[in-house]
Amino acid sequence: MSYHILHLLSHNLRVRLKLDQLHITDLDSGTDKSVPLADVAAIVCAARDTEFSASSLRRMAELNVLLLICNEKFEPIIAPPTLNCSAARSNGRPTGKRPCGGRSSPPKSATKLPISLT
Repeated sequence: MSYHILHLLSHNLRVRLKLDQLHITDLDSGTDKSVPLADVAAIVCAARDTEFSASSLRRMAELNVLLLICNEKFEPIIAPPTLNCSAARSNGRPTGKRPCGGRSSPPKSATKLPISLT
């Protein structure tokens, strides 16, 4: 049952997944908090320098957790559409098939772009 909305407001955070728990670490103070990802409905991130692990993003997509990336004024900058992949699931678990017709590799016309994290 997902019902929590997490607000990530502190700067310099790291979000990672461990045993289906989101672990949110404040890199400045060293504090670490965790929350079961199954209990999260949405995450609103308005913090600069926030790192998300690939495994946390993948699991959030599988559980249809909405991720809103906002500026300091809480105006959404990135709001990816929510995917309804329930048809590709059995009892809430992935079936092993790529949900929603996802690709296993990028198309041949795809161009790799350099990514800057600054």
